[in-house]
Amino acid sequence: MESVLSVVAAIASSLFAFDLWSDYRRRPRPHIAAYGTGMTMFAVATWALFIGVTFAWTGPVYRTFFLFGAVLNIPFLALGSMFLVVGNRSGHAMTVALGAFTAFATTLTLQLVCVCLDRNNTCLRCSKKLDCSRNCVDLPCTCSIYNPNRTVRIRVKRTCKACD
Repeated sequence: MESVLSVVAAIASSLFAFDLWSDYRRRPRPHIAAYGTGMTMFAVATWALFIGVTFAWTGPVYRTFFLFGAVLNIPFLALGSMFLVVGNRSGHAMTVALGAFTAFATTLTLQLVCVCLDRNNTCLRCSKKLDCSRNCVDLPCTCSIYNPNRTVRIRVKRTCKACD
């Protein structure tokens, strides 16, 4: 069921992003470009969600989902509103700040590491026991649907060098 909903969302967001970019091609305006960028990021995130739910959550898939779905798309949609409501001068200033934020957020997101662990915090690929007392976020692993003893831990620091 999750796969069906995620592919429907991915198709709908892709079509909406395509429509925004078609409108921008006909009449280039900065708020349409910002909205198109935000919707394109949302489409990329929903396609990553579809891949993660349907096949498996891997490091690159989760990082793509997190960066484009949770971090970057909302500021770009806000940039479109800034251009539309406040004006071009404020919009251009926010564009510069958003460029710096995008670089910072992308750098931090690339440092996230997905490690599939069992309940004893043992890596399922290299059998090394990991210390997950800090900097971990638990997500349901694709394999946890069939085996509740497995989970995916998102780590900020690389501690399992055998897997990296």
